[in-house]
Amino acid sequence: MAFEFDLDQTQVAGHTRHLAKSFWHLGVEPSRLFTALSDVQSWQGEETPRTVSDEPDHSIAFAFYDGSRASFEILKLGSATVRLNLVHEQIKDASMLEPIADFWNSVIASIAARLSASPVVVASAPGKTNLFFAVGPLREDGYHQVASVYQALNLREYVVASVADDWRVSVTGSLPKAHLDGVPTDKSNLVVEAAWFVAALAGIETPQPTSFAIQKHVPVAGGMGGGSADAAAALLAVNNLWASGVTADSLRAEAGALGADVPFAILGETAIGTGIGDVLEQVPNLPTLHWVLVPNQFGLSTPKVFAKLDEIRQARGIDPAQVAEAQVPDELLVALRAGDPLVIAGLLHNDLQEAALALQPELAELLKAGMAAGALAAIVSGSGPTIALLAANAAEANAIALRMRVYAGNALATNGPAAGARIEQ
Repeated sequence: MAFEFDLDQTQVAGHTRHLAKSFWHLGVEPSRLFTALSDVQSWQGEETPRTVSDEPDHSIAFAFYDGSRASFEILKLGSATVRLNLVHEQIKDASMLEPIADFWNSVIASIAARLSASPVVVASAPGKTNLFFAVGPLREDGYHQVASVYQALNLREYVVASVADDWRVSVTGSLPKAHLDGVPTDKSNLVVEAAWFVAALAGIETPQPTSFAIQKHVPVAGGMGGGSADAAAALLAVNNLWASGVTADSLRAEAGALGADVPFAILGETAIGTGIGDVLEQVPNLPTLHWVLVPNQFGLSTPKVFAKLDEIRQARGIDPAQVAEAQVPDELLVALRAGDPLVIAGLLHNDLQEAALALQPELAELLKAGMAAGALAAIVSGSGPTIALLAANAAEANAIALRMRVYAGNALATNGPAAGARIEQ
């Protein structure tokens, strides 16, 4: 229950003042938590601060007799799950930092016990874009051999897992309502499959029913691996919640069974993907690249895009099962390590782009618009329909995103590489 505190210090009127920050994830309704925080007399602690401001169910601030102040922000993550952010500032003496941390951990632990707050684990995983995607021969199992360069983006999906009396899934996020409404909230959602997958790896015959609250920020059916990120985050969250003991390496090694992009969502950063995209070789310590993502109102089915590529190849007299093995060019890897976006722009490539354009011709106009808006390169991300625009720097990315909102109101600037799946605590 106890979490580490981030500590900092500032200068105020010539005096050093210290700052402590922390957070907790609790399986409780925001209104119940707010009521408990407001009832200072019920806290099991030596201090009884006075309330100086509050916004019911959202925030509350306290003043202590030593002149320090503490404020809580209550963020709703699911139907009965919150993240509780704490900032305790104006601490005069550094020697008080440890006692303050102990005090708040004790207070929150006692409140959680009183409210019978259920155990909660929050995990996140990144969406991705493909800097390079070559499609090799069609295999007998229906998959294609591919060679790809994936880059994880600082656009993350969050999965809150908590014990429950039945399997449940809820979905919120920053995406348009139509996209969120299309995400299944029954046992067909990949997060539930991920939970049973962990149970199988851990030898758990009857796993504890679990509630999942998914916060989506990666475009749905956009070729950016949002569903795979959900699965990756769920794998870590459930493994932690159940104390299953499955190692992170084992999860990543086996996660391809849930989907070709799931192992990369666990790994993160930038990686070369071969096989069906699940054999990964990380390319570490690369400079930051800046991207603009242009999602679309419609989705594109990845199997349909691959099938269309096969159809195009057959129309040209090419047997999809007989094409050459796909490979990542060395020139691209050299350019990525050098970090020159102008050189990288000339090496971006996606074999699936032609098929995606054939299925959704209007994507061609978005590609042209992206270049006109100042992008160094414009490419369909994975199987689409999201368009990825490479920018020279962060300022250019923000400017391009603003211009592209004429075409797509939810165009956004982001960057990569980003960390893979992780527990958020």
